[in-house]
Amino acid sequence: MNAAKSPFIKKEVSCPVCSSPAQNRFIMPKSYLESEVDNDRHVKRYKWLDSDFDSYHPPFYHFWHCPTCKYTSSQRDFLKPGEDQQSNFSLLKRCVQQMNPNQKQIVQLLGSDINYENVTFSMALNAHLLALFIQELPPAPDRDDNKIASYY
Repeated sequence: MNAAKSPFIKKEVSCPVCSSPAQNRFIMPKSYLESEVDNDRHVKRYKWLDSDFDSYHPPFYHFWHCPTCKYTSSQRDFLKPGEDQQSNFSLLKRCVQQMNPNQKQIVQLLGSDINYENVTFSMALNAHLLALFIQELPPAPDRDDNKIASYY
């Protein structure tokens, strides 16, 4: 594949939790199709419109990540935190900033090796687990159960 050719658009934004610069990427719109979908809408197979990109697995790039504080969430929640009417982002941000040592250790462990330049299955899995862990930091009654369910 041509080194300059990429299915991604890179975007540097400020982390919504710590305000550090965080470079993330998203897949160019309409660059692949969901070629096989289960009845429950789970995509079993993707087809890239450019076969040079066949080695990329789109779900690996669903979550955006801050390398400084390790905050990880969906692209939408990273770019526009708190926009949803029932958003708990203010509480979530406070919980991330006030994690206890055990929580910090878990976040560090899950978030330390995420590298979007060369994503592997284990990195993508860690990003998903980290996003879920962060969403479960607030006390149970204050969690966004719909968001947690969507992250699964």
